[in-house]
Amino acid sequence: MGTWSPKIFDNDGAGDIIAEYKILLGYGIPPLEAYQKIERYFYPDYQGGDSEDIYWLAVALFQWQNGILLDEVKAKAIKCIEDGTYLEQWEECGNKIYEKRKKTLEQLHYKLTNESNPVKKRFSKGPNYYRRKTTWKVGDLLGFKTDAPIVKWGEQVEPEIKTRLQEAQKYITNRYLLFRVVEISKTPVSDICPELDYSSSAVVMLYDWVNDRLPTDEEIGTLEFRPIVLDYWSERKKIVSSVCLYIDGSREDAKWGQFTLLKNGQNDLIPDMYIRHPESPMSNLSFLHTRLIFTFALGNEKAEWYSDKHFFSDR
Repeated sequence: MGTWSPKIFDNDGAGDIIAEYKILLGYGIPPLEAYQKIERYFYPDYQGGDSEDIYWLAVALFQWQNGILLDEVKAKAIKCIEDGTYLEQWEECGNKIYEKRKKTLEQLHYKLTNESNPVKKRFSKGPNYYRRKTTWKVGDLLGFKTDAPIVKWGEQVEPEIKTRLQEAQKYITNRYLLFRVVEISKTPVSDICPELDYSSSAVVMLYDWVNDRLPTDEEIGTLEFRPIVLDYWSERKKIVSSVCLYIDGSREDAKWGQFTLLKNGQNDLIPDMYIRHPESPMSNLSFLHTRLIFTFALGNEKAEWYSDKHFFSDR
């Protein structure tokens, strides 16, 4: 479990606990009920272990900050601090870090025993991207056009490959590419209460089409899908049938390309390639642009398929 500073929240476990806690409160779950859900979900992983203090200290500090500190949580956190056993684990980090952690615990102890805060009246639901939803539907036909900056390939890229990559970028620039939405991937805002809300992203497949014009309906009916080259290293290519688009409408997104909805839900049949290989890495537009260059520069001969569904890659 990663810890990057002596501060109470600067730990992967504490971060996960507090992130979920904030969401539950932000969606209107009463403080006591929210805590009970947090305890049932997280505490068993910490109970009786060397890192049990992570749970109690993080929960206690968060509750104290928001004026909802429970007596039980307060008592458990104070016990963790006064016990000294958990602090001893920090000795291996060196005296400087140890002293910082010791001071952090002393400050928390003082807050818990001498100060209080008013109950917070309103809690945030978290960042907007937690619940951003795509407007596209399965079967939608999308056009994509890019006029992105020239990619600068590093010195580690072989000259021959670099030339092919440069030519491929020129080939796709200011020309139409075609995609089909084959699935809508939904991610709950909360692991504890997935019914609260969700974000959604479109999983798209690439047609074998690059042209100065859009295809006719008749041409679309004859097009085949093309695997997308996800990455390339030492002559090894990894391909996927699709990508799960992460688009936030930012200026950064806009400089890499623009999607246009061409037809609504024209074909909701799931392609065989996607059924066989449903792996769909999350991809923003900058990485999609790079992967398109890989795809048209390198092809899919002697390539390997990825095997994790909707995994995050280079985001």
